[in-house]
Amino acid sequence: MTKKNIESNLIYFLALFIPIVSFFEGTTLFVIFEREFDSRILFLLITVPLFLMVTIKNKWYRFDMVGKIFLSFILIGIINSILISDNLIWSIPTLLRFTGIFLIYIITRNLFVEKLVFHKLLNAILISGFFPVIVGMIQYIFKLGLNINDAHRIYGSFTPHPVGFAFYLQILILVAIYMFLYSGSYRYIFYTLILGFLLIHTNTRLVFVTTCLSIGIIILLKKHYKLLAVSSILTILYLIFIQKSLIYRLVSTFNMDSSTKFRYFIYNTMEPLMKENLIFGSGLGNFAHIFEELTGIDRVAPHNDYFGILFEVGIIGLVIYLILQLCIILQLGYKIKKNNPTNLFLIFVTIMVFINTNIFGFLSNPTNYYEIQLYVWMIIGATFGLLNNKREKNDINIGLVGSSGGHLMQLYQLEDWWKKHDRFWVTFDKQDSRSLLKEERNYWCYHPTNRNVKNLIKNTFLAIKILWKERPDIIISTGAAPAIPFYYIGKLLGAKLIYVEVYDRIDLPTLTGKIVYPITDKFILQWEDQKKHYPKGEVLGGVL
Repeated sequence: MTKKNIESNLIYFLALFIPIVSFFEGTTLFVIFEREFDSRILFLLITVPLFLMVTIKNKWYRFDMVGKIFLSFILIGIINSILISDNLIWSIPTLLRFTGIFLIYIITRNLFVEKLVFHKLLNAILISGFFPVIVGMIQYIFKLGLNINDAHRIYGSFTPHPVGFAFYLQILILVAIYMFLYSGSYRYIFYTLILGFLLIHTNTRLVFVTTCLSIGIIILLKKHYKLLAVSSILTILYLIFIQKSLIYRLVSTFNMDSSTKFRYFIYNTMEPLMKENLIFGSGLGNFAHIFEELTGIDRVAPHNDYFGILFEVGIIGLVIYLILQLCIILQLGYKIKKNNPTNLFLIFVTIMVFINTNIFGFLSNPTNYYEIQLYVWMIIGATFGLLNNKREKNDINIGLVGSSGGHLMQLYQLEDWWKKHDRFWVTFDKQDSRSLLKEERNYWCYHPTNRNVKNLIKNTFLAIKILWKERPDIIISTGAAPAIPFYYIGKLLGAKLIYVEVYDRIDLPTLTGKIVYPITDKFILQWEDQKKHYPKGEVLGGVL
């Protein structure tokens, strides 16, 4: 068995094992500094070092843009915890949770790059549902769930969290639908119906609505209008005649029920402290501890991920978290145009899993559920790994960006390489450019660019428009200023960046080179002497 097979099997086993760990949550295993540690903490203490060991062993240090932003968020949390947190022991579980989620993304992105192993992972996630589904059915039949606000709520093996179980069921439903679209096997539809039945009986408003919307979008994309109509009618009839409590909860959302009032109570209690520590927050993982000190009520989450992050790591941490979310959605959306129909539905399902569990965090606390986040980031990481590995080398699209004149000529000298691939050019509308690129697909950018803020802004919007349309795999440039917006936006969208420092700058670095050097994937030098300005650059010799 190869090393990769062992690591893949480890992730499969983890996917199967997660719901069992959740079943024992709340059972105190040990106490340190008056802090109770249950099976979830033990799970963190086992998985995070294991993930770290796998990452280091395989030298998966070259993070993509999502990985770098996620790592920045964790580093902000570490600094915040050391400098601000009143009790560091309260920060450690939250830091471990985010670190574990980050590492599972890195592992799955590098490990699951082939369709076969990717689908094995998805099937392992689906099989993991057997135990919690059986437990949920027993809770439904024998009324062993929670009775909250006159509603019976099952929670499966996610003790005792109906919302956590609902998020889990939602992920399984979307994965099962994708597997049905891929394989055509109706066993996935049968499984989806069972999962949907249990989801309704968790009595979780947000997850129910977002799941229905997600399924509706997928059915519309497949143009099964009759199926959409029939399934909608059957769901509504079931709610009206059998599961009235969920309808009551949906309606009561607009009438300030006890759940909504409690959310306002949490916000009003913590808002003054949040405003006092708006920039750096009050310490990662300290929300529940501080709330307990103020109210005497223990184990209370913010019921709003964004508010919780703002409270704990301040506006700096919240901005980085929002950029992370934006980057994931942009990169997934960026790949929609370039993929076949099967991958297209995979991308949509991944987007919906992420949006439903994380983007809609303003109404719940999805990041508090480590087990759920492991599944979410397994799917995101494996999807990126598969999509980035799928395209053949001769099927890449290259963006060649540069000023006219010598910059353009040096790019053109790479003809033996770029002529083999689909490509487009971005340069100035000048006579030499028109003559040289008369047979090429090109876009004219705004000039002059030297110390011209107006044209920099215009070229930034132009870069957004062109990159979203063209979806390049690689952007290459020899400078000058037009490259800057294309590189930074391209990096956010997941394009690989290659920069060639110009031939005639030996003693001093170019301004563009210095600006894009930190984010390039490969920085090519034409002279050995240029290496003193760019230590990580690779000397390949002159292109002229």
